[in-house]
Amino acid sequence: MSSEDRSAVLLLLDAVEKMGLKLQQSFFDAALQGKAAEELRRGVLSIRDRMSAMGEKMRRVSGEVLSLSGELKRLEEFSTEAARLEAGAKELIQGALSDMSRMDEFLSDMEQAARANEELLAGLVDAADQVSGLLSQIGRVTRQTQMLALNAAIEAARAGDAGRGFSVVAREVGNLALSTQDIAGRIDRSMGDLREKLKAVSTAMERTRNGLLEGSSVMRATSSSVEGAGAAALELGGRLREITDMVLAQSRLAEELAVSTSAMADDASTGAQEAQGMDRLLSKEAETASKLTESLRRMGLSLEELQRKALAVRPRDELWVGFTPFASPEEIKASYGPIVEGLAGKLGKRCRLFVSHDYGSLGEGLKDGRFDVAWFSPLAYVVAAERVPMRVLGIPKVKGRPSYRGLIIARRDSGIKGLSDLKGRRFAFVDASSGSGYLYPRVLMSKSGLDPKRDLGGVLFLGTHDRVIEAVLSGEVDAGATYTDAWDGAAKKKDLSPLVVLATTEEIPKDAVAVLADLDGAEAERIAEALLSLGVDDPAAGSAMRSLGIDGFVKGDDSMYHVIREARRVGASM
Repeated sequence: MSSEDRSAVLLLLDAVEKMGLKLQQSFFDAALQGKAAEELRRGVLSIRDRMSAMGEKMRRVSGEVLSLSGELKRLEEFSTEAARLEAGAKELIQGALSDMSRMDEFLSDMEQAARANEELLAGLVDAADQVSGLLSQIGRVTRQTQMLALNAAIEAARAGDAGRGFSVVAREVGNLALSTQDIAGRIDRSMGDLREKLKAVSTAMERTRNGLLEGSSVMRATSSSVEGAGAAALELGGRLREITDMVLAQSRLAEELAVSTSAMADDASTGAQEAQGMDRLLSKEAETASKLTESLRRMGLSLEELQRKALAVRPRDELWVGFTPFASPEEIKASYGPIVEGLAGKLGKRCRLFVSHDYGSLGEGLKDGRFDVAWFSPLAYVVAAERVPMRVLGIPKVKGRPSYRGLIIARRDSGIKGLSDLKGRRFAFVDASSGSGYLYPRVLMSKSGLDPKRDLGGVLFLGTHDRVIEAVLSGEVDAGATYTDAWDGAAKKKDLSPLVVLATTEEIPKDAVAVLADLDGAEAERIAEALLSLGVDDPAAGSAMRSLGIDGFVKGDDSMYHVIREARRVGASM
């Protein structure tokens, strides 16, 4: 081949390589765009449904608020009537207090009069006692007079006729004494009766006076209680006026709230209608993205055919390396390109990097000779090895280990504490062909008693581990599946403290760098030796390896991936 022909071939191959990466990047972006459009459409539909429901709820709230406004108006009328009654009660209480004050004065006057009457009665009793004493003296005098009359009669009898006139006088005096004694006795008995009656009246007057004193005391206590009740009633009246003012203000606010709520309900209905329009637009967008993805897929197939045809003119000093689309082609080229270029350099070759359009086509590319070396994610290798016999040359080491663990992650504030809490929650996988992004988390769920097909509330396939982590972090999904390397890489770029790891798998071998099983043994060993010699100090590959956290490579073997095959078997039985 002439130098001119070689230059033309190299230009053609450069174009094929660049076109392949650009095409696969477009395919990758279109797929993400389609998924994003579909997710956005579902989100818009959810918003539409929620806004419709919110509109209905707001209308119900508006009706209830209007009803409340009516109740508040009736309460306002009641408060006004209560205030009117309070004013009347105030007048009645003040009148009662005035009457009770006059009654207290009247009782005090009566008590004083009763005291004066009691004193007067006491004087009458004393006078009666004095009269009784005088009557006793009269009784003694009459008895003495009777004795004198008797003695005079005796002496007159002795005197005979000379004493006859004196005898008459003595007899009359005796009769007078007897009459006087009888009258004095009757008077004394009457005075005794009077004295007893006066004493009874005095006792009654004393009881009356005591009753009046007690009544006056009770009246004063009652007056004090009524006065306190009046003060409380007046304070209650003030509170009722305050309540009336508050009820009036609340009634006005309720009316304003009802109007605002009704307007919000109308806005929610308008928003739901607009969301419906957005759904139609997004459906078209998703459909367009799907068509674009399909067109790009066909273009990718055409490009693969072009790659096959280019094999006839491919220089022997080139190493073609293919990758599965575990990240965007641009990211793979930027991150892993220097490593495979370092590998090619050790073999004295020029490197070309390609990314397959899906996980399953990389093995076919190795089989039909488009790729000399294939860099598989673990599960993609196991799947591809079922159709294409391969030999694993090496496995990358990260932090000194050629293995990793699958993770199931969630937000700390999601309320998800364990795998059983994933029931009914939205979950994000990477791809159905991903081990850590699909197979292993399903096995973990199954072992915990959770059926990922039936129990999850919704499933998304987001294409990359970074996208899964971001979706969980943003709350787009409740939980997701990833693996330790992606977690460590994301932790360097963003704060993952809001996330928590719910479960981890057992150790799983990392990516497989493989060649066809029937490749010349010496050539396979030469490539393996070059691969295992790469390290963080390599001038070509070292910087990229340090950036990816790859310490180096260890010798690999197909049997190391039996753990994945077993997990796949368990997963298939679910």
